[in-house]
Amino acid sequence: MRKRIIYKRQLREESFSVDSCQNAIMQKARKNSYGTANSVRDNRSDRRKRFLIMANTVARRVSVPAGKAMPGWLLCACFLLAGSCALAAESNVEAEVVAGVDSEQVSESGPVADSQAKTAEQEAEAARLAAEEAERLAGLIAQRDRLEQRLSELQFEEGIYSPALSELYSDLGALHTELADYDEAARHFNQALQIARINSGLNSEQQIPLLLSLIDIHQRREDWQQVDNLAHLHLHIHQRLYAEQDPLFLAAAEDFGNWKLRMVNENLLDLSGRRRLEAASELSEFYAGILDDEDAAGEDFGEAPRISPQRQLSFLESKTEADLTLARAIAAMPTSYFSAQEPRYLYQTRCRNVLNAQGQMVRQCYEVRVDNPRYYRSLRDAKRYELGRHTREVERNLDRMVALQESAEELSATDREALQARIDELRNASREISRNSTRSLLNF
Repeated sequence: MRKRIIYKRQLREESFSVDSCQNAIMQKARKNSYGTANSVRDNRSDRRKRFLIMANTVARRVSVPAGKAMPGWLLCACFLLAGSCALAAESNVEAEVVAGVDSEQVSESGPVADSQAKTAEQEAEAARLAAEEAERLAGLIAQRDRLEQRLSELQFEEGIYSPALSELYSDLGALHTELADYDEAARHFNQALQIARINSGLNSEQQIPLLLSLIDIHQRREDWQQVDNLAHLHLHIHQRLYAEQDPLFLAAAEDFGNWKLRMVNENLLDLSGRRRLEAASELSEFYAGILDDEDAAGEDFGEAPRISPQRQLSFLESKTEADLTLARAIAAMPTSYFSAQEPRYLYQTRCRNVLNAQGQMVRQCYEVRVDNPRYYRSLRDAKRYELGRHTREVERNLDRMVALQESAEELSATDREALQARIDELRNASREISRNSTRSLLNF
């Protein structure tokens, strides 16, 4: 009985805590297991070592009174708990490592596979397009050969100026345009144009589509001088064929004005400053002639507008841009470019008293050339006058656009807002030019 009481007392004195023991074992297991996580698949014999380490750790964490041996049952429980914890930690580590490796493989192989698939699709699409383009070119070349054969036969049968040849030459020009052989295309269209002029006259309507094709070809070739020549010829034929209020003529005039405006703004013909100003001035006068004729017809005869409000607005906008181009060029020019109303120099007579050979005092006079102080003011006035003339013309154009905006019933609310924004933009540009020019004249 006494031994049993002493034994229970020893059990109470043992400060064994299952929770603290298990926590310590788990921490040690993780530490040792993570240290060998990379080789967990390859070296299974480390389990025994880790098991012994866990058991020793449990034994150290269990408090036993000095001089007393650890009971057998407690030592067995420590070994069992250590083994279970080590195996659990190892299995968790293996699962985490395997999951990490699989996720890395998926993350690495996913983008690579997608990129390879995308590249393969692009290559297949490129191959398909190349095959289609080769087939298209082969068809065009075969069609060209047939047309050239037919052209030779027709020349032999009906002569080199047969009216039917004009259409064949035109078709050959279109084929060479699709083949990007612009020199041959221009040659065939020129042949078609010459045959049309021979058979139907110098101002025939059959020339118009050929001229448009030639203009397009020379624009592709960037032969701007030829484009300009053909644009003048295109407008000239419309002037001879149609009345000024005819929609066909107005459309041709609009195309001509757009080309001239581009030519002036980009200086495609490499014109000098003076010649460029003359081209812009001619364009402004061209638009003014069309618009003034429309106003005169309405005032004298009370007729309805022969030009639609939309086209009038288009003409006015283009004329305003031409006038702004003139105003910008004039504002950028030095004052020495303009003609002054005052002479550059003045001649003054100056006299002085000198001794002659006899020793007598005589008055001697001579003329000297001096700068005219009013000359530079005259230059500034000439520049200011020219600039004001074009800015006033811009304001008149904008006022007419505002009047059309208010009176044109065909314009929708959206069109009116866009037109008002455009008018404000042009007006601000004109005022900015005037302000900058005034500052430069004040600093002159």
